Amino acid sequence: DPHRGRVGIEIELMGSGDICPIPFRSLALELKFDNGRYSANFWISAPELFEQFYSLATHIADLVQLHGVSPQTAIEEAIEKIRALHAMESLLGEEKQVGLWGELWLLSRLIDHRGTTAVDNWKGASRAVHDFQFEDIELEVKTTRNERRRHMISSLTQLVPSPDFRLYVCSIQVEGSFDKGRSVPEMVTEVERRLEGNAAALAKLSRMLRLVGFVESDARFYTTRYYLRNDPALIPADSDLPKFSPSLLEGEFGSGASVRFDTVSYRLDLTGFELPHDDPLSRKIFGKENPSA
Repeated sequence: DPHRGRVGIEIELMGSGDICPIPFRSLALELKFDNGRYSANFWISAPELFEQFYSLATHIADLVQLHGVSPQTAIEEAIEKIRALHAMESLLGEEKQVGLWGELWLLSRLIDHRGTTAVDNWKGASRAVHDFQFEDIELEVKTTRNERRRHMISSLTQLVPSPDFRLYVCSIQVEGSFDKGRSVPEMVTEVERRLEGNAAALAKLSRMLRLVGFVESDARFYTTRYYLRNDPALIPADSDLPKFSPSLLEGEFGSGASVRFDTVSYRLDLTGFELPHDDPLSRKIFGKENPSA
């Protein structure tokens, strides 16, 4: 239907038929009555899926014409296939693998120097504002394969500390490899080893991993290993760090302006803002002057 921008299949029904609801946007199933006959119109209005839907429509037609399946049953079967496909959990892409690798690396450091209860400091997987939080410190972990400390900032508040906290970006640069370093599943195993003997901490780790989309049965798909390109660094997210924030926008455009920006993301080069590795806070978090060792 080029005039309405959609592709569909129309099948005559015996009787009025039952029409099941469609739980997906851009996909519709309508009952049509014309000249005393009922028909089902099953169509999609997403051009990027026209080709795939056409294959599904021909499958419905074959079920009805070649195998004697009722139109209602054929359409319901097609909908169930779509539902099953929609419900499938996707694997972690490389960007998410790299991000999770960095958070697990830092978590293992914190466990070494703060004990197994450090897993409670990992907040990012639970959709908290920042990745780690303890004492009066917040850490936003940013991991990149870039040669410079260029990191993606995904919101206006990502570099804004929570009340009564000091926020730091933990900048981690990694290289990918097939034979050097550790894969994400190997990092998970390493953290689990550090948590041995603390059932509550292991359970908490398992919950957090599920929240970020890591499933143990998918471990065989995550074969890329990563290793530190250089020493990780802490960058204070203070007034010296250039960044977009609600206060910046409201200072420029007036009170309440920040809520009008639905999505804000930008890539920020943090090179030159790092704390020295012998800084007391760096030593407190990384545990030694050379955190990549």
